[in-house]
Amino acid sequence: MTSEKQTQKVLHIMSSFGGGISSFIKNKAEVLKNEDIVFDIITFDDVTAQFNNLISETGGRVYKISNPKKIGFRQFYNQVNSIMEKQPKNTLVHSHVYGVKAIPFYLIARKNGLKRFVIHAHTAAPALKNSNIQEKFKKIINNLISKEKLSCGIKASINIFGKKTAYSDTIVHIPNSINYHSFNTDLDIKKLKKEILDVDDDRLIIGSIARFRELKNHDFMIEVIDKLKQEQIEFIWFFAGDGLLKKDIEKKVKERRLEKYVYFLGRRDDIPELFSIMDIFTLPSLNEGLPTVVIEAQATSTTSLISDTITKECDMNLGLVEFLSIQNIEPWLDAIKMFVPKNIAKSKIEQCLIESSFTNETSAELYKNFLRKEIKYYNI
Repeated sequence: MTSEKQTQKVLHIMSSFGGGISSFIKNKAEVLKNEDIVFDIITFDDVTAQFNNLISETGGRVYKISNPKKIGFRQFYNQVNSIMEKQPKNTLVHSHVYGVKAIPFYLIARKNGLKRFVIHAHTAAPALKNSNIQEKFKKIINNLISKEKLSCGIKASINIFGKKTAYSDTIVHIPNSINYHSFNTDLDIKKLKKEILDVDDDRLIIGSIARFRELKNHDFMIEVIDKLKQEQIEFIWFFAGDGLLKKDIEKKVKERRLEKYVYFLGRRDDIPELFSIMDIFTLPSLNEGLPTVVIEAQATSTTSLISDTITKECDMNLGLVEFLSIQNIEPWLDAIKMFVPKNIAKSKIEQCLIESSFTNETSAELYKNFLRKEIKYYNI
């Protein structure tokens, strides 16, 4: 009876697999799997065997359900209801979907006596086609159905819950975290450059690690690359990632005859290695919450040039992050041409990561405290 009371069940609701949300769940599961915290997952998407095994290690399971747009609401309701009716009453329903899409999950949870329903704000970018009325309605819904609130950063909180709630000391901001141990290793940079890019010279290496989506602003990077070429700068620019706009960007690279400078590496798992060969990391996003890649870049002492639309919470004050306007490419060109590498001591980086709760361990501790109702507010 005692062990039953100590066990905390969490039912995560995520629409798709492979982005920041599944990374958040994975990182927490890895750290908390021996803490009497069990994760179940409801998702519309397939997950990897590795992710599935990790959830199993917590004592939970992954439930793949069908999209109601394809099978109708009745079948969708029956699938979700059959999952929720088996959950203990103290289960926290952790919704990574929000607004109108969260309502069916909320109502089914309530019907089954699952009273802790939490919306997690992950994105700082409002839906581009939404009207002001739709945006206000979204925030009203989120505040009504999520009495407790989670977020990755203040800009995401403003987007999902509204400015008044974001600054009301009622949200637990849990940073997107990294496994610092995988970034704190000594690597053979020369060998990696040859393996990944097939280069053995000292050209400047600039990198982008991002999905090919409008939000990530790859078109802006193409403009910068074209200008660097015109100014006869010796450099390599690689894109790591996949997405709907990848073919469009590949076409633009060919049209502008930039193939000599641009490498498409596809979707990668060797992120620490990619950062280790980079001189400069770029992220000129139109909008962001708290991008984990900027934390990863700092973990490897890599200089980051990022748009000034991105939250300042991602800067650990190591002198490695520069916020630049995306209204003009000139500041980006100047920053690249004036680049001087910085080598920050690993001990200092580790200290900053821990103090900011950017390590998987410190971030998971925050989440555990939230689950156990020991904290109701935390700001990065």
